[in-house]
Amino acid sequence: ENAVLIVRGEVQIRRDEPCILCNSATKVKAVEEEMNRKHYQLWVTLQLSGSDEISVSNDIMKVQNVYRHLSERPGRDHYEIVVSNGEWQTRLAPGNNTMQYSQELHDRLIDSLDQGQDAVKAIIVG
Repeated sequence: ENAVLIVRGEVQIRRDEPCILCNSATKVKAVEEEMNRKHYQLWVTLQLSGSDEISVSNDIMKVQNVYRHLSERPGRDHYEIVVSNGEWQTRLAPGNNTMQYSQELHDRLIDSLDQGQDAVKAIIVG
């Protein structure tokens, strides 16, 4: 009851009505796991390293690497990228700001930013 199944079999027509002759049925566990999975909101903070040309170029590359890591993992969790220089901060939230959060992704983002553990924060939202 209320299960998602993969049904393999043949479609037959009897008295102008289609029916399925089932050879096998397999319960899909991945759907249940995803439905019961916790949902996350992720904030990735980049502290700008300076205003000279090299610093700006390095910061742009960091944002691009972060975005690449996030977009390689499609999912239903949401993220924002926060850029800060100490005086102000701005949030970058692309139109499709969803990804699949995992501890592996968290660690990769921290490594990409090279700004310590506080640069990436995740909270459970549901």
